[in-house]
Amino acid sequence: MKVLGKIDELKNQNVKASSCLVYIYNPGKHMIYVPGHMPYNVLCFDGKHEGRGWLMIQRRAFGNEDFQRDWNTYRDGFGSFDGDFFLGLHKIHHITHAHRQQLFIYMETFDDKWFAASYDNFRVGSEESQFLLESLGAFRGFNKLEDKCRINEHMKFTTRDRDNDIWPKGNCAIQRRSGGWWYNACSLCNLNGVYFKVEANSERGVTWTGSEVLKKVHMLIRPLI
Repeated sequence: MKVLGKIDELKNQNVKASSCLVYIYNPGKHMIYVPGHMPYNVLCFDGKHEGRGWLMIQRRAFGNEDFQRDWNTYRDGFGSFDGDFFLGLHKIHHITHAHRQQLFIYMETFDDKWFAASYDNFRVGSEESQFLLESLGAFRGFNKLEDKCRINEHMKFTTRDRDNDIWPKGNCAIQRRSGGWWYNACSLCNLNGVYFKVEANSERGVTWTGSEVLKKVHMLIRPLI
């Protein structure tokens, strides 16, 4: 395969990894080196539906982390690779500016149905831009999933203490939704909402559309090569 051949070429060059592609046969925690940032650990992941070589930037599956956090916490990242976590906007910015990235969002419902969304040019701006969602790219849905994140494209990031949305009635992260996100007015999808451990309906929950909450979310990125 062309992709696997390119990965083997990178491994043979013994280059410092700037993504999880070099670790495609060895998922888990690894150090990467991204221009403009000190080396840091990331979680490299492969899955039944997702495929190989992904870097996980967010996971919701355990309910062991509160995602209603402040600006600095979302900037720096929080949680644990052993549970739920958010990698951090500062790191995501540098990764998505080092190489063009594909974003793959894997989701499961409480009745064990899975869906996925893929975007081919995920790019997040710097803190100076309020971590603007600069680009999503072309969308592809799996299992008839519709593009519900397009409304968030070109929006600044909002947290409970930094209101960058355009909702005239207040802060989407507090009054209507929950958790930091690229809110518009407010959002159809919100993957950083409140995690429910049982099936529920809530606009404040982890949702892709409407109010049906999700049991599992993986937000994954991988360079396009």
